[in-house]
Amino acid sequence: MFKKIFLLLLTASITAFSETCEKPEIQHSFGFLEMGLQTGFYPWLPGISLGGGYRNQKDSRGYELSMNFSSSLIYTHVKGKALYLIYPTPKEDSQIYYGLGLGGGMFFVFPGCGLTAPFISPEIAFGCQYQNAKKKDRFVEIGLSWPFLYKDSHHHSEGWKDMIIPRVGFRYCIGF
Repeated sequence: MFKKIFLLLLTASITAFSETCEKPEIQHSFGFLEMGLQTGFYPWLPGISLGGGYRNQKDSRGYELSMNFSSSLIYTHVKGKALYLIYPTPKEDSQIYYGLGLGGGMFFVFPGCGLTAPFISPEIAFGCQYQNAKKKDRFVEIGLSWPFLYKDSHHHSEGWKDMIIPRVGFRYCIGF
């Protein structure tokens, strides 16, 4: 009798322990619209940024594909990027993440002057993804990129040149 009770309690405690240790499976994807601020050629003159994209998550890994348009008085740029995202503690309602990726696009400097430069840039992102009270997806992010511009002979030097300082961006995104 004692052995039966002991085995029953042992089985119940192992079952309860294993249920608390299981990680919930997260499969989540959504489209989003973004708005934010980004530095450009001059850090003291940020540009307003608008864009959109798609985000997909499976457990602690995910990816993002997005495109944005940013403009200030001195420059305008269009950029597409792909990010590989890592969620250290994945949860449905609120989670932090970081990501690495690659972006590319076109800078238009001094609108009307005809100076343009294609670019590629490594990307780093840190943020918080959450759901509001109505279970709508949102995320807030700080991103860093270091564009390499292509200058042709029209700009007096040919080849890929890096910008002197990295670009810093802040964005708030609304999922749909």
